[in-house]
Amino acid sequence: MHENLTPHGVDAQSSADDRPTAMLPKALTTMSTPMARWRRDEPHAMASQSRAETVLHLLGRAIFGGYFLYSGLHHFLDREPLVEQARRKGVAAPDLAVAGSGLLIVAGGLSLLAGTRPKVGAGLIAAFLLGVSPQMHAFWKEQDAEKWMNEFVNSTKNMALIGEQRAGSGASRAVAVERAALMPRSVALTTTVR
Repeated sequence: MHENLTPHGVDAQSSADDRPTAMLPKALTTMSTPMARWRRDEPHAMASQSRAETVLHLLGRAIFGGYFLYSGLHHFLDREPLVEQARRKGVAAPDLAVAGSGLLIVAGGLSLLAGTRPKVGAGLIAAFLLGVSPQMHAFWKEQDAEKWMNEFVNSTKNMALIGEQRAGSGASRAVAVERAALMPRSVALTTTVR
């Protein structure tokens, strides 16, 4: 094994074009850090971390997508009370709004569950949450303290779900980019960023 490995497992004698760290100063790419030794000496540790991350990612996607799939189906299976609630909140065409919002979150939930175009699915869910919160959970309009608290909780929950969806999307990309930066260029080029 080469003793002249950089922190990214690339031979220090390789040309700059072959390294994912070509833009970094030479001093940073040739140092021997504990992380560099760990990657060089225990490649199985990184692989098991990737499997754990993958399992957690799939579990999170199933929970998040499943929640919205269930909620979307609820828009169709228990439609009348939702239409009546939308009517009381002043939604124009409440029947159409309930059906349309149900379609958005069913499609988004299915997309996340299946892993098919998950960014599109997450975008559909975000569109639903951004559209429904100001109209259905307008806490600032409530005079009664209990109703105010209920709408405030639902509105902020929806904003937190949007934040989680965006953070989760960014985190998986950051992990993939970080993983790609740790690999030799030939391997990093075959890694896809979701």
